[in-house]
Amino acid sequence: DQTLRICVTRLNSNGSIDSSFGTAGLVTTLIAQESVVGGVVIDAVDRIVVAGSCLGVATNYDFCLARYAAGNGAPDPTFGSNGQVVTTFAVGQNADERIHALAISPRNHDIIVAGRCPGPHSTTHFCVARYRSDGSLRTTFGSNGIVYGSPGGIPSNNSAVALALQLDEKIVVGGQCDNAICLMRWHANGSVDTTLDGAYGSTGISRLSFPETSLSGLKAIALQRDGSIIVLAGCLHSAQQNGVFCMTRLWPEGYVDTSFNYEDAYVYVDVSVGGWPTDVAVAMMAEFMRQAVVGQPRLPMSSRVVFTAFSVAATCITSNRSMLMAMVLSRRR
Repeated sequence: DQTLRICVTRLNSNGSIDSSFGTAGLVTTLIAQESVVGGVVIDAVDRIVVAGSCLGVATNYDFCLARYAAGNGAPDPTFGSNGQVVTTFAVGQNADERIHALAISPRNHDIIVAGRCPGPHSTTHFCVARYRSDGSLRTTFGSNGIVYGSPGGIPSNNSAVALALQLDEKIVVGGQCDNAICLMRWHANGSVDTTLDGAYGSTGISRLSFPETSLSGLKAIALQRDGSIIVLAGCLHSAQQNGVFCMTRLWPEGYVDTSFNYEDAYVYVDVSVGGWPTDVAVAMMAEFMRQAVVGQPRLPMSSRVVFTAFSVAATCITSNRSMLMAMVLSRRR
């Protein structure tokens, strides 16, 4: 059986598998015909929430989410149908809808997801949907629970891959718009926040490129208490022609903070293996970045963070091959 499934495991702080979780430390879930992980988070009562995409009967991918109990990883019966939620917004040919990132509101425990949805002329949009804690759509958000954005203009291909919530509940989403990195910001009710404008006027869009690179792909974003946005990308260095991590910081208005990294504005770190940064390295770097900067004003990049547990969600098949897609770490308090 080569069917793609959601696989969730939990590791102890020393890297060993937590055998009390699931069956010998592993929980597998098949939603619809196949399931692909986009992201994983831990909610306020330590339940594990996984979001991604599942292949429906019409050969298109739909939004799907699953939630697991904190202790043993059992499906949470209070969420959707036996711990699962599947949502179809678009129908017809080329109607793939994919979740690539998610976050949980600390105020009302809503689950906010972001990804890619079909647009006109065979293009794709950023899309953000908001679910209540029980898995139902919060229909007062945007249009019946979902909003769309095309930061690259129309026609263009846009795909949201990262999401973060501000302290005021504004939703910051980053991703690719054709060959550029773009960010958009929405209010908690789903209306576009036009104060994020970069150098493009009051559009609610900020576009970003990294000097010294020929290609860049956004991997993660994180927010600081003052609203500054940390951006992590995988880049191809123009001179060395190797894969590097690229990092910079934007002011809340979307402009590059030129004081970042001792006024160099950009950070480049070569941690690649055979070209582009590996999936595992990206996941670790992105999670460290998120844990290190959230709630910290202007945290030095050298600050040390100690992690005590790991929850990992992957897309896997029964032949024991897997693709690491997302991980979340717990920090010693």
